[in-house]
Amino acid sequence: MTLLQRDRENIELGREEGREEGREEGREKGSNQMASLIKMLLSENRTEELNRALEDPDFRNRLFEEYDIL
Repeated sequence: MTLLQRDRENIELGREEGREEGREEGREKGSNQMASLIKMLLSENRTEELNRALEDPDFRNRLFEEYDIL
């Protein structure tokens, strides 16, 4: 393997690691957003809306905006 090939492999490996870190950060952010929404809806006894938010992504996104969670 040449030095150039090794450098290219290292660059690609770094890119993949960066993408995985980004995916993990995205999952954590989404989880935190959902937890915040659940807490808000439960504190206001909006259980019907909570159940709907679990099933309806468009409705869930409207609630994220309503609560300024995004």
